[in-house]
Amino acid sequence: MAATNCLHLPAIGNFTHPTRSFAAVTRSSLTDQSQSPSSVAAKRHLLRLVSDQDRGIKTQSDPQKLSQIVEAIDSLATVGRGTVTTDRSLSATWRLLWTTEKEQLFIVKNASFFGSMS
Repeated sequence: MAATNCLHLPAIGNFTHPTRSFAAVTRSSLTDQSQSPSSVAAKRHLLRLVSDQDRGIKTQSDPQKLSQIVEAIDSLATVGRGTVTTDRSLSATWRLLWTTEKEQLFIVKNASFFGSMS
């Protein structure tokens, strides 16, 4: 069975999308003061890499970009080793930013067919 990579991040205020706007969120793990500079830098790097990938659709045809994203995910996991990932502050509405999961990508790609927006 192939491994599936998904990137879910808490909703971030001032997130812009070319066709929609999102409500601002008052708390973001990206700007949490208690995080190390290396953790924040690793998150920003990963977000830059996935920002133009249409949630993973473009990554399917770009093995080099996929490799860069997976490497950035691994780097972030290394930086965050030993941190609490079950804290109540992580209970929130999350937005899928990137995935390699085929069924999710099918839904994103064909959202208009299902009568929704991706």
